[in-house]
Amino acid sequence: MGAELDQSILALAIFVPLVTAGLFFIGLGSSRGLAILTFGVPAFAAIWALFRFQDAEVALNGYRFVLEWEDTGLRKLGIAFRLGLNGISMPLFALAGIVGFAAGWQALNSPMVESRACMGLLALMQAGLMGVFASVDVFFFYFAHELALIPTFILIGLQGGKEGRGAAVEITIYLTLGALLSLGGLIALYVSSGLSSFDLASLAEHLRQTPLDKGVQLWIFPMLLFGFGILVSLFPFHTWAPRGYQAAPTSVSMLHAGVLKKFGLYGFVQVAAPLLPVGMQGWGELLVWLALGNVVLIGLVSLAQTDLKRLIGYSSVMHMGYCFLGIAMGASMGIPAAVLLMMGHGLAVALWFLLERYLWQRTGTSVMSEMGGLAS
Repeated sequence: MGAELDQSILALAIFVPLVTAGLFFIGLGSSRGLAILTFGVPAFAAIWALFRFQDAEVALNGYRFVLEWEDTGLRKLGIAFRLGLNGISMPLFALAGIVGFAAGWQALNSPMVESRACMGLLALMQAGLMGVFASVDVFFFYFAHELALIPTFILIGLQGGKEGRGAAVEITIYLTLGALLSLGGLIALYVSSGLSSFDLASLAEHLRQTPLDKGVQLWIFPMLLFGFGILVSLFPFHTWAPRGYQAAPTSVSMLHAGVLKKFGLYGFVQVAAPLLPVGMQGWGELLVWLALGNVVLIGLVSLAQTDLKRLIGYSSVMHMGYCFLGIAMGASMGIPAAVLLMMGHGLAVALWFLLERYLWQRTGTSVMSEMGGLAS
């Protein structure tokens, strides 16, 4: 039973939310029943993979739970639908499943459950999040991110109240720019490698044996640096995050800040840093200074906040600086520390947004000076 489920567990985590999203949109099934499937199956898959990881069969340069569809028309372009988890993606895959379940449970206990369209968009977000960390192919890694990102814009606009539309426009401009820059860097990496493959494991092995020229690395890396950086709210491209999180429904804030924002950091750890080491060295000093902007300047801005939800948003941006500092320090200790902090931050910030929602329900405000008497 265990081995058979290992073969399909990643596919279940992605395709069940995709199917339930379609059912939400066309009006079939109970909203609550579909929501439990949407967020319960990925959570089960995440916990199963986490506990089975050490015993699962190792293949494809350290990846486990590998699943691949061989006969696809995209093969000629070097694109293969291949799923798998390694030591870096496993904790983040688990994070996506656990935070997704908490966000889904919150949505079930909010007015959002009355809108099948909104629940369908939330299901698409969940499917994309699971796909980001389960994809071995760089093309599907990027595609899954977009699948999760686009519903974010729509949900903030639909459910964000009077501030929602303005925040949705700002977050759309920033994150679309970041997505396009990172896409340009990934395509440049694909073309420059000469391998004609988007497979991450194959690219890593090929570029380990035949690294790209220094000049090529130094012009590809900044595309990934600023593309991924904007998606992670790297200073000074961070202003979208606090405003977007304040306007977003709580479940969307939990999923985006807790999980989706890790896409850029994960891209650095899995793609940019190992495949472009010379580029990392050349741009590493700038990355350190920008990360310090997150830690010091945004940290001071956080201390000046009077609204609890904006405080959580700014402190989330600040913590991204520590992750970038870990990545800039290198592979031996910095990157494992960054992954650990990504996991801890994702759980903590999702709980903070959930707590803020409960406090707002009890007090009717997010202004901290008006929250006296909470203990009683």
